[in-house]
Amino acid sequence: MRLGLILVLAFVGLALVVGLVAVLYSGTSAVVLRQVEDLRLSAIEQLNAATGMRLALQSGQLAAQALVSERYRAQVDASHESEWGAARDIDRGAIRDSLQRFGAELERSWEATRAAATRARRRGDPQEADEELTRLSGRLRAIESEFQVYRDHIERFVHLARYHPSEQVQGHVDEVLTPHYEKRMLPLIRAYEEEARSGLAAEAGDIESALTAGNRRNRALAAAALLAAVVLGLLIARSISAPLGRLREAALKVGKGQLDAPLEVAATNEIGVLARAFRQMVEDLKASTVSRAYLDKILQSMKEMLVVTDAGDLIRTVNRETLEALGYAEEELVGRPFAELVEGGEGEGTADALTGERRLIAADGRRVPVAISSAVLEDDEGRVEGIVRVAQSVADRQRAESELRKSLAEKEALLKEVHHRVKNNLQIISSLLNLQEDDGAGAEQTRRLLRESRNRIRSMALIHELLYRSEDLAKIDFAEYLDRLVHHVVRSYGPAGQAVRPELEIEPAPLSLDCAIPCGLIVTELVANAVEHAFPEGRGTVAVRFRTENGRHRLSVADDGRGLPAGLEPAAAGSLGLKLVAALARQLGGELEWTVAGGTEFTVSYDPRAVA
Repeated sequence: MRLGLILVLAFVGLALVVGLVAVLYSGTSAVVLRQVEDLRLSAIEQLNAATGMRLALQSGQLAAQALVSERYRAQVDASHESEWGAARDIDRGAIRDSLQRFGAELERSWEATRAAATRARRRGDPQEADEELTRLSGRLRAIESEFQVYRDHIERFVHLARYHPSEQVQGHVDEVLTPHYEKRMLPLIRAYEEEARSGLAAEAGDIESALTAGNRRNRALAAAALLAAVVLGLLIARSISAPLGRLREAALKVGKGQLDAPLEVAATNEIGVLARAFRQMVEDLKASTVSRAYLDKILQSMKEMLVVTDAGDLIRTVNRETLEALGYAEEELVGRPFAELVEGGEGEGTADALTGERRLIAADGRRVPVAISSAVLEDDEGRVEGIVRVAQSVADRQRAESELRKSLAEKEALLKEVHHRVKNNLQIISSLLNLQEDDGAGAEQTRRLLRESRNRIRSMALIHELLYRSEDLAKIDFAEYLDRLVHHVVRSYGPAGQAVRPELEIEPAPLSLDCAIPCGLIVTELVANAVEHAFPEGRGTVAVRFRTENGRHRLSVADDGRGLPAGLEPAAAGSLGLKLVAALARQLGGELEWTVAGGTEFTVSYDPRAVA
C-alpha cells in the first residue's frame, strides 16, 4: 500500500479521534462556562444582595444611635444646640439612605431569584425551579413585609428624635427599633443568605463534577489517539518514523491541553501535509477552546475562601483568597487534613460536619472567624470523591455587632449615671449648705461662707464639664481636673490668692467619678484653708501632689505657712472644711494623715478598687 494511502487512512482515523476530543472538550468547556455564568448571575448575586441588605440595616442602626447621642448632647448642654441641628440632618439623611439601599438590594434579590428560576427551567428542570422560586420568594416576601414595619419604626424614630425628649427616643430604640431589627429582620435575611450560600456551594459542586467528567473523557480519547499513532509508526518505514514521532509528541501535548506546544516537521510528502493540517487544527482549537487555566482564574478570583478536599478530607487545592487570608503557602496546605485548620475541628465526628460559623487557624496563630458551607463531590456511581468548602469571613460583621452592643450598653450606663450623679450632687450641695447654716457663723462671715460653698460646688461642676468633653464617659483626666481646680480656688480669693503660688505634681491617670468627686472636694477644702489661714504675712506656696504607689492612690496638699495650732485634730476641729476633709477620707475608705513641720501637709491614701 502506498505511503500516501497509508497515511491518509491512518491520519483520517487519527484526525477523527482528535476532532472528537476537540468537540467534546469544547462541549465540556461550554457547559462549564454556562454553569459558571449561571453561578455568577444567580447564587453569587443573591448572596451579594443579602449581604447588602444586612449592611444597609446595620448602617441605619448606627446612624440612629449617632442621632440619639447627638440628641443627648444637645439636651444636656445648650451650647451643642446648633451642632445638633446639623448632626440631626446628617444622621437622618444617613438613615434614609440606608432604607433606600435596603430597598435597592431587596429588588436586586428579587431579580436574581427570578433569573435563577428562569435559567433552571431552561436547563430542563421546571419542577425544581418552581419549588426554588416558591421557597425564595416566600423568604423575600417575609423580608419585604418586615421591612415595611421597620420603615414605619424608623419614621417614628425620626419624628421622636426631632420633637420628643431623649428618654422617649432612647426607649423607642431599645424597645421597638432594635428588637425588631435583631429578632425579625436579621433572622429572615440570614435565612435567605444561607439559601443563597447553599445554592452557591451546590452549583460549584456541579461545575467541578462537569469538569472532572469532561477531563476523564478527554483523557480516554487522547489515549486512543496515542495508540493510533503507535500503530501508524509500526506500519510505515523508518524514514518517516522520526517526523511521525514528533507529530505524536505534539498530539500528546495537545491532548493534555498544551495548545502552544511547537511542531517542527520539514517533510514535503504526505507527512508534511498532515503536519500542516495538524498545526491548523491546533490553531482552531486555540480559537474555540477555553483552557483549564481560564477556569482556574475564575476560581482564583473568588472573594470567598475555597478549599477542595479528597474523600479522606485531605486538602487538594485552595484558591488565592485562602492563602492570603490565612498566610500559608500553597505547598503548606496541599495534602494536609482540613480539620487541622479549624479550631477544635480535630474532634469532629465526620469531615462534612466542619460547617457553620467556625474559626480557622492562620499561619501566625491568628483565629479568623468564618462562615463555612460545604458540598460533597460524588462520582457517577455515587462514591464520595471529595468535599468543596466555601468560607466567608464574618470578622467585619462580628466587629460591627460588637460595636453596636457596646454603644447600646454605653448609652444605657450613661443615662443611669447622669441621673445618679445629678441626684447625688444636688444632695451634696443641699447638705453643704445645711452644714454651713448649722455652723453658726455671724453675718460678717457671709461672704467667706458663700465663697467656700461656691468653691465646693465648682469642684463638682468642673467634673461634669470635663466629662461632657471626654470620649470616656465613665472617667476623667485627673491631672487636667486638679490643674484647673487649684487655680480656680486660688483666684477666687482675689489679692490674697495672687500672693500664693500653686505647685502641682500630678501623675496622669484617669479617675472614676466615685474617686474624683471626693478627691476634688478634699483639694478644694485644703487649698482654700491654706490660702485663707496659712500665710499671715501674705506670700507662700501650696503644693498638690498625686501619685500611685503599690496600687493605692496617694493625694497630698502641703503649704509652707505657719502650720496648724498644736494639738489640733482635723476631725474634731471647729472648722467645717477640716471636718469635711475627714468625712471625705472616710468615704473613700482611706487614711488621713497630717504633719506640721515648716508648714502643714495633709495626705489621703486609699485603694481605688475598694471605692464603690
